[in-house]
Amino acid sequence: MKKLVMEKKLVIEKKLLLLGAVLAVMPVFLFSSLDAQFITYWAVELLDHIHSGELYSYAADMMAKGLASGVNWGINYSLWLDAAFALWELPLYLVHCLFHLPAHWVIYEVWAKILVWIVNIAASLEIIRIFSLLGKKKEEAIAGGYLYLISAVVCLYGAGYGQVDGFGVWLLLISIRFMLGGQKPEKAAIFAGLSILCKSFSLMVIGLLFLLYAKPNRKTVKCTFIVIFIQVLEKVTSLMLVKDYFAAANRYNREMFFPRLLEVSVNDYPIFPVIALIICAICLYKNISGTVAKTDWIFASAWMFCAFFFLIYWHNQWFMYAVMEMLLVIAVCRQKFFSYLLYLGMNTGFLMYLIPKTEEFVLCDFLKVPTVLGRLMGIHEEISIGMYYPIPIYTYSIGRILLLACFIMLNLLPFLEMKQKEGRAVTAKMEKWLLALQWLPTAGYILFSWAVYL
Repeated sequence: MKKLVMEKKLVIEKKLLLLGAVLAVMPVFLFSSLDAQFITYWAVELLDHIHSGELYSYAADMMAKGLASGVNWGINYSLWLDAAFALWELPLYLVHCLFHLPAHWVIYEVWAKILVWIVNIAASLEIIRIFSLLGKKKEEAIAGGYLYLISAVVCLYGAGYGQVDGFGVWLLLISIRFMLGGQKPEKAAIFAGLSILCKSFSLMVIGLLFLLYAKPNRKTVKCTFIVIFIQVLEKVTSLMLVKDYFAAANRYNREMFFPRLLEVSVNDYPIFPVIALIICAICLYKNISGTVAKTDWIFASAWMFCAFFFLIYWHNQWFMYAVMEMLLVIAVCRQKFFSYLLYLGMNTGFLMYLIPKTEEFVLCDFLKVPTVLGRLMGIHEEISIGMYYPIPIYTYSIGRILLLACFIMLNLLPFLEMKQKEGRAVTAKMEKWLLALQWLPTAGYILFSWAVYL
């Protein structure tokens, strides 16, 4: 009888994860975005330059084409990441070359977004493994992976818009898993270095992990060397293979990103760097004093992300890192009812936040973000007629407040629980309903969009 119950639970867990995967992949075939066009274009052009023996001029050609067309086609991602997409696009490219078929960019883009979707599923599996390493039951671990897959930012920006941030999240989670295992620090360092190549946000976790747990020994030096070596190797190989590969990215960082770190200030003291230094100092003190706990890195990095997103710059696709971090916070929370409720509020606020500051709200205007089906059929302006639905202007502000409030309260929840011996029990039925409600905002958005466009 017990074996039958366990098998039934396993079937339910697999169905739950499958539902999350289906919901996450739906936007792949609906939305299209400029970033997806960029990464696809860079990958296919990389294949073209390799095929023609002109790899060295790859970056210069992209910049020249961008200047000629008035669009910045300069490359902002790592050459290694471009190469990963190029390798994924290679089967389609070979078919195109062998049979002299016309290159349809939408097909290339959808194929690239399927890779992003697979990476997001792999990230959800890593979350399940990390939950288990943190001592969570199997059903709670499965729920963590499910919550990642069906979150608004992963569905709409990770899979739907084909953003590459999921690669950084996935590699970072692998590094964390190896770190928690405690037996393979060198492997953790390798994946930490690779995650930094995708997005520098990984430093908000990796740097704090180092300050909290690093010891002055040979193993620490070796792991640090591995992380630095990967960064240097990527830069050297990129510059050797491609002329001026980082020109566009460096200009963007110099003019747009780095100044933001110093913009918010009090009495000419930039707030975020001060907060970051305080968090780092606390982590270092806990390490030296021997008072560091097993899960301190979760709380420290969660507050680091909170400070960055709400003081420096908010970018929807970057919030994938915050979603990952909030799920790790949920993993250490005992109050599952409130943590699930706050997570639902955070995702609901995120969707409301996406509404433009106008009296009319269009879910996905073809003129701004054309759908995949629309581009395949060549329909752009005509189909946008009658797609507008009146939404009050203040909905945007309400969503932002709800998102901020739930984000901060979820970070505070573990601290509020410290004085409690046990968390409030949640019945299996209530937990099931809470998990079911999580996908309603995202699924409703997707289904309504399908109804509008089809």
